Amino acid sequence: MRVAIQQATALVVLATSAHGFASYASNPPPFQPWSPTDTTNMAPCPMLNALSNHGVLPRSNISASDLRSALGALQCDSLIQRILSSDSVMALGHGGLLTLADLDVHGAIEHDASLTRQDAALGDNTKLDPALLSAFKAISADGKYITKSELAAYRVVRAADSKARNPSVRFGVREQVTAYVEAAVLFVAFADDSGAMRLDWLEMFFAHEKLPFELGWTLRRISLARVLLVAGELRGSAFGAQVLAMIA
Repeated sequence: MRVAIQQATALVVLATSAHGFASYASNPPPFQPWSPTDTTNMAPCPMLNALSNHGVLPRSNISASDLRSALGALQCDSLIQRILSSDSVMALGHGGLLTLADLDVHGAIEHDASLTRQDAALGDNTKLDPALLSAFKAISADGKYITKSELAAYRVVRAADSKARNPSVRFGVREQVTAYVEAAVLFVAFADDSGAMRLDWLEMFFAHEKLPFELGWTLRRISLARVLLVAGELRGSAFGAQVLAMIA
């Protein structure tokens, strides 16, 4: 269980804490000009796809070193780099190398009740579902931002929807850890100084799997502790403490 929690947590912790860098009008090194997602070889995680689309992570023959390098480019700390490039993650590939598509193993890292993907039993669990993205954006009260409380509410809605429509749904402790850390990553990555997430940043990230540098978004340092703190705020403080204990 501990390995599975580490594996799931590491994949989704690909965003940032509140400490920003200088603004970029275009892609900062080593991020290259964006190219579209290769729909024949993509991960269920939009951040990994975005890293590939910006030339930071290869789409195939991905080594543990490649993963660490890509995470370093996102200013991830060494703990996250080690977890994501661990043997348990690399075992999803072949011969010590991964493709992005190797990560789409239902129940390994990918999970039911995603914010923007259908459950594996209900549809395409890898590609964005535009209807789910529209529903996500529609929770915004002002049409410009999504607050922490709105995000928490939508996270509950997605879980309830999966449980209602998917007779084979799996949303136990491990899946909840992944889902709430995922939501927390999203919040700390795309919240601006107002303390809420900008919808235009979210739209570019999800719809195009593109990091929104051109819209004023900046790289931030990644803190696992910060992300888990926000996960606790979304799900309940005891939940955040429980996750920290599980991966310690």
